[in-house]
Amino acid sequence: MAVDRLPYYAEQTNLAEGLETARREILGQSGDRSNVPNVVLLVTDGKADLRVNDLSTESMQLRGIADIVAVGIGSAVNTEELRAITSRSSAVLLFDQFTSLEVNLRNIINRMCPDFIFLSTTSPPVTISVSGPTTSPSPTPSRPSLPSSPSTGPTTPTTGN
Repeated sequence: MAVDRLPYYAEQTNLAEGLETARREILGQSGDRSNVPNVVLLVTDGKADLRVNDLSTESMQLRGIADIVAVGIGSAVNTEELRAITSRSSAVLLFDQFTSLEVNLRNIINRMCPDFIFLSTTSPPVTISVSGPTTSPSPTPSRPSLPSSPSTGPTTPTTGN
């Protein structure tokens, strides 16, 4: 997968490269259905500090073929930067910590893709795995009710940062 090939820059944030990779290597490739809108979920815990001058161009090019939803986690996020990447405040979600993202992942997916159907047998808590695929017993399609918790949910973007 293209995301797996992105280099890791310890303590640095290269949002432009992530957007470019989504545009060049993921969207428009085989398996990309022309009749389904493209949505990109950008998740960051910082502000861009690599290829900063390319960020505007890369986000504008990606917005031409996909809707971008930006998720900022923690206090080091630059809210104005995320607004500029998505081009609208309503597409920016802010969380205090990564566990809040995990708790609200279904809400985020539902917001991005309202017709998405979650496959589960008992609607277990959503977990995020970066170690590889997992298997589950014969899932049954269901659309769960999506809880909202003010203490762990996304916050409304504020000016500044």
